[in-house]
Order: sequence, then structure tokens, then C-alpha cells
Amino acid sequence: MERISQISNALIPFCDKREVMYNAEITTNGYLLTRENAQLLRKYRVADAQVTIDGLEKTHNARRKLKSGQDSFWTIVNNIQNVKDLIHINIRINVDRNNLNEIDKLTDFFIYEQKWGKDVHFYIARVEKNTIACKVDLDECLKIDDFSLLHQRVTEKMLTNGITCVLNNEYPRFQAVGCGAICKNYYVVDAHGLIYTCWNHVGDKSKSIGSIFEPEKITLSGRYLHWMNVHISNKCKKCVYLPICQGGCPDQRMNNSGVPVCFHSAFTYIDSLKLNYMHQIKEREAHNKV
Repeated sequence: MERISQISNALIPFCDKREVMYNAEITTNGYLLTRENAQLLRKYRVADAQVTIDGLEKTHNARRKLKSGQDSFWTIVNNIQNVKDLIHINIRINVDRNNLNEIDKLTDFFIYEQKWGKDVHFYIARVEKNTIACKVDLDECLKIDDFSLLHQRVTEKMLTNGITCVLNNEYPRFQAVGCGAICKNYYVVDAHGLIYTCWNHVGDKSKSIGSIFEPEKITLSGRYLHWMNVHISNKCKKCVYLPICQGGCPDQRMNNSGVPVCFHSAFTYIDSLKLNYMHQIKEREAHNKV
């Protein structure tokens, strides 16, 4: 909280003086997300918190150990329950082959026991090895098409239980830019002050373009300028999903010799549209009965 306080106390007055809108969100393991800290976060205009829960008690405690070695699952769950009225919580479930078979039980726990889904949102995310700093084994990562099927199944379960907000992220929408990383003046700053042009690079110091503590040494290298190239491949130009994804992740494309790597949603767009359609039909029928 000390670092958040320092940054907020510097940026908020700076923005207010210049009539610039300021808001923030955090990614946290949730262990210290007490009600007291949530109240401080609101003071610092932090409206959203992403918390990672990677399985039920035994699995989560094994995958996301505290530095002290203590368990964290129930502390995190109770914290979320205690602060959900103060700050919007979005739970990320990282999925790979090691916890794949537990996802149904975990989402059941969220929906039926904790009654989450409407006030506390959750979603699944595919574990990927994006940099050498990632310790995950590639063999443990799910293939995109396998993950897409799981994602669709979780979405259907949420809809069946009245969690209609899940459709907000499932309906295909036009994107002018596929990723902020290809935009001018888009940067990511890590906890040590190192500057990167992409979230995937955090932790790989060789890809840092400088430090906020040494602004005179920041270098806009050729690699950085390469991000500004928004060239769309011929493969993507022929794809009907191009207006939606804009060629996929630029970092993955560059690491794949310029060949685009499709988002998982490319495999489920048609099914997602069908889900949206059926939901709209049910809502209309329910409305007509009133």
C-alpha cells in the first residue's frame, strides 16, 4: 500500500490540476485485500482489482504459495467477500493441464457456494509461456482450440445460472487497434521502475527500454519502433474476423516470424453469437409474458 500511496499522491493532484481524468486498477493475489486496504484503494481512485484463484483450496495453495509458505485460499476468498461492496473484483483463473479437471468444481464453488458471478466476476485465462522469465513448461499449456472449448463451456454454465454479464465480453466488437502496445506513448512500468512496451515482456530485463529513475537513458530502440508497424498479414486480410481482432497479439506475431497467432475467441465466435441470440430470444419471451 505504501507504493500505491506514493504513486497516487503524486499523480492524482497532477491530473486534477490539468483536468485530466485519473483512474486506476490493480492486480493482486488478494491476501492483503482487507476492508481497510480496500477503503484506502477507493481513496486513491482504484476502482477495480483483479485477483487470481487457480483452483480449490489444495490446488490453489500449492500453485500460489506465499513467501512464508502459509496457505492463502480461504484468506483470499474471505477478503473478496468482505470488500466486494467497496471495489469491483474480477477473479482470474489461470488454466493449464495441471488444474484443467478442477475448473468445473471451482466455478461451481464460485456460483453455488459463494454466489459470485454478478457482483464478483470471474473468467478463465490460458497459461502461456511468453518470455524466458515464465517458469511454466510448454507441455503444460493448453492448445488454443482446447482452451476455446473449455471457455465456451464455462460461458454456457454462467448463462444457465443467470450470470448474463458474461455476454459483455463474448459479443464480437470492432476494434480500431488490436493492442495498446502498437500505440505511441503506451508503456508498462514494473515494480522496479523498468519500462517496457508490452505486458508480456515484464520480467525480461533485456526487453526493457529504460527506467523511470533514469529518464535520460531511455532508448527508443529499433525493437520499440517495430511495434509501430501495424502491417496486417495477407492471411489476416482474408479473414472475416480481422475487424474484431486486428491480427491478434503483436508480440506473439513477432515471435512467430510474422505469422499471426489467433485469439482463442476466433474458434468460438459463431457459438458465442448463438449464445447471444438464444439469450435475447429468452429475454424477449419473458418480457412478452409480463
